[in-house]
Amino acid sequence: MEKDIIIIVITVILATFYVSVSSIGIDIYNKCNQLKTSEKWKNIHKILSHTLVIAMTIPGVLFTRYLVGDGRLMGGMGILYGILGIIGSSIAYALYNESACKEHTKESQGNYLIGAIAGSVITTIGSGFLVR
Repeated sequence: MEKDIIIIVITVILATFYVSVSSIGIDIYNKCNQLKTSEKWKNIHKILSHTLVIAMTIPGVLFTRYLVGDGRLMGGMGILYGILGIIGSSIAYALYNESACKEHTKESQGNYLIGAIAGSVITTIGSGFLVR
């Protein structure tokens, strides 16, 4: 029981981390009018928006599973967050590097996104050990 609560708390932390990553990408897209004419960046904006909803939903699902039992999905959820993090941070970093939007970005955002990519890879690998 106590282990399940700890894993749910970790999942909430991962969700918070992903929300911040995708929010940076969405914010850059919203501020940069040059990107809004590109079909590529419109689709990427949609990906970030949809994965943001997924990331916010997972902790609620896990908490519900905790209330009704069966907490064996935690490693799988960690892998899911890791993959979402890799995709979302890579997309947000691509938005950050887009030359048309440099006036809307901060160096700290780029540094955060690089750390997010690395953290997501580590989360994916680490969660793989929990699935066993």
